[in-house]
Amino acid sequence: MARTTRNADDQTAARSTPGLRVSSDEAFDRDDLVFRRGFVIGHTTGNVPPVFCRVDFPLPVWVHPAAEWATASHEGFSVFVTGAVVHPEIPAMTIADIAELLCKAGQDGLQDVADRLVGRHVLLFGRSSTGFKLQTDSMGLRMVFFGRNTAGAYACSHPGLAEAAFGNLRKTDPPAFYLGWAGIATAYEGLYRLPPNLNLDISSANLERFFPIKPIPQKTIEEAWATAISTAHGAMQAFARRGPLLISLTAGLDSRTTLAALGPDLWHKCTFFTYHSGAAITGTDVEIAQVISDRLGLDLTTFVINHVPVDRRIVTIVQKNSVGRHGHFLAAAYHTLFSQKNVLHLRTNLLELGRSNLFYKAGRRFKDGVNTPETMAEYYRRLIAQTGVGPMEVYVDMFRESYEVCSLARAFEFASSWDLFFVEHRMGAWMGNVPLESDVAFETAIAFNSRNVIASIMGVPEAIRATSNYLTDEILRKIPGIEDVPLNPKPS
Repeated sequence: MARTTRNADDQTAARSTPGLRVSSDEAFDRDDLVFRRGFVIGHTTGNVPPVFCRVDFPLPVWVHPAAEWATASHEGFSVFVTGAVVHPEIPAMTIADIAELLCKAGQDGLQDVADRLVGRHVLLFGRSSTGFKLQTDSMGLRMVFFGRNTAGAYACSHPGLAEAAFGNLRKTDPPAFYLGWAGIATAYEGLYRLPPNLNLDISSANLERFFPIKPIPQKTIEEAWATAISTAHGAMQAFARRGPLLISLTAGLDSRTTLAALGPDLWHKCTFFTYHSGAAITGTDVEIAQVISDRLGLDLTTFVINHVPVDRRIVTIVQKNSVGRHGHFLAAAYHTLFSQKNVLHLRTNLLELGRSNLFYKAGRRFKDGVNTPETMAEYYRRLIAQTGVGPMEVYVDMFRESYEVCSLARAFEFASSWDLFFVEHRMGAWMGNVPLESDVAFETAIAFNSRNVIASIMGVPEAIRATSNYLTDEILRKIPGIEDVPLNPKPS
């Protein structure tokens, strides 16, 4: 068994020290922020950015110097892992340990191990004799974009990186980005997004679905949340061993679920933050966050976005890294406030799945779900109505392509179309972009981002998830002392 691990943030500190304000264009050399934490896999036809490092692996692989990565090989079977990844059942495991565990599991047992992992990461595995496969984490938080050239399939972490490394990509500018481009489309012809739950065959560029492909065991809501909370606690323990954690604190349920999953033993290892954007909703978040932090003795940082000094050139880099617009200026503010603190930002967005929000909000209108290209397109078009829409047939065509190549008809035999739309599209296509923006400031992960957690939650009937008060009651039991603090009060 051979393994190698690198985190070149440490290796390049002497020549690449982060800076916030600069005095001249000549002094502003921040190539280390462009496509930060990214990767390139495959035979390139263009130029891999010089800052990227070549990895010793049977396939051509390059990583950004800020990325954490590891490789392992055993009896011809090789594994490459990059990103923020932990094993919640064994918090002491490093990324090198995880690569070795995956490698020892081999082709037949690797998926069982991968389904237990938590983080924002990608796995590349296989043999030179039979080919290699690539998959992203369980909700696609670590975005992967892929295509095919004369040398075979290729994959990378950013569309702009694909254009630089593989060249000859023609922009198509598909309509709208709100909640991600429709289906698996991107702004480039022949470049696609790899959804979670599918392997990319690096030789053929074909997609192979591995979840869900059989019935998901039914769970009670108590069982599902017990799995989610215990998994998240183990993941947070593991992430806390690697450095300080940064967690947002708001008036919402997700923040309190995160507090409950952390538990008092980890609160002191975290910096909590909240911000005011000028809107009434964030003013409420600030007020409630302050009350909670005072009651629980949390370390809380509060800031007003427009008061944070931001270098506009950082905003330009954020725009280059991202695939859409969520909060470019906010990401640059994060860079000002946190980039020198080596924190890992833990987010909580996946928890909407546990409340079956899409089913709750749209299930009456779409009584059979969104289980055809036409219904997916209609639902998507309604969601983006405020940002401008294109012809319906454009969205139908995009979803029809992903419906076919992602084997969605087969998946709908075993899982709710609302759940799959949430995980593979809302999270995979939209949420995955948010860390691409904030990579200039910190690495990001979601402590509930485990396929075992997702499957457990999917095993609870949607009608129960959408109406049960179990989670709210459980949080009050786990965090005594904030029972009277309003949850999502207006105008939150």
